[in-house]
Amino acid sequence: MKIVWINSDDIYMYENHLFSERASVRLRCIEPAIYLKQKGYEVSLVNIFNWPEWINSPNIYNADIFVFGKTFLNPLPLIQHLKKLGKKVVIDVCDNIFVPPEDGLKEIYESMLPLANTVTAASQELAKVLNSRIRKKVFTIPDCVEGSKLSPLFNPNIHTLKLLWFGYPNNLFTLEEFLPKLSILRTEKTIHLSIVTKWIKYYSEIFKDKCNGIHIRQVEWSPKKMAQELFNCDLVIIPSDNEPANLTKTANRVITSLYAGRYVVAFPLPAYLEFQSFVSLGEDLIENIQFCLENPDIIKKRIAMGQEYIEKHYSPTIICRLWESVFTRAD
Repeated sequence: MKIVWINSDDIYMYENHLFSERASVRLRCIEPAIYLKQKGYEVSLVNIFNWPEWINSPNIYNADIFVFGKTFLNPLPLIQHLKKLGKKVVIDVCDNIFVPPEDGLKEIYESMLPLANTVTAASQELAKVLNSRIRKKVFTIPDCVEGSKLSPLFNPNIHTLKLLWFGYPNNLFTLEEFLPKLSILRTEKTIHLSIVTKWIKYYSEIFKDKCNGIHIRQVEWSPKKMAQELFNCDLVIIPSDNEPANLTKTANRVITSLYAGRYVVAFPLPAYLEFQSFVSLGEDLIENIQFCLENPDIIKKRIAMGQEYIEKHYSPTIICRLWESVFTRAD
């Protein structure tokens, strides 16, 4: 079987591994592509923004399946051409593109989805949203774990607590709303918060050092810096809310943090509930942070159990088998 995977980002070699700046490409294209190649499939990875370089290549159209990852450029003419050629089209959806802040892509996906042979979604809640809008079977394929497995650690300094938040900048508004609540903890410890993201000017100005009395470090995302900040932190925090865009998110930040040996305190989004035995979920993140400080031995045991669970259910091999199953069953 020959597969062409079409994304909206360049894929290049980084430290002897295929790499992309976008998590959706790393977890939902590169990892399954590596697995499928090892199984004997022919897989080509292309960037839709570079379409003049490959659109007329005969080798492209020899493929059996064309997978469209998250796209910011409307590929409708290409999809229509592929359908005329009798090719199978798989559209992978990783965000709720029907509500803000992702709804700028709504029209693109509304034109694409009816032509898909198969649709995949990154979370069960997102699959439900898609099922309510299209008359097609939607397969849920979660993100696989990313990063190195580290020993469970929770041993904060008696005077200092080091927190970490990481993610895309369009999620920073929930951290902005949560930040004043962290002041409650300042009576017990000095709070240091590292924020790892692709910084934009608006948030660079909001999250300045000593914001609400919290010592803040602005860290520009990179693989090395992400790994370093996970290694250095005591806890990962994931504030959120019940807005539709958040309710469909994946658990990849929870999974990444646990696998790196760090405990997570998070808002109880649907995808996180599966991990409630290994993390602290609740709308009151401050209460859960205080629980961690009072129960360090429990925290380390939960992290270790979470890592075992991740290896059984979210390893690249496990998740990539789901992709293979979808491709072999594509109508």
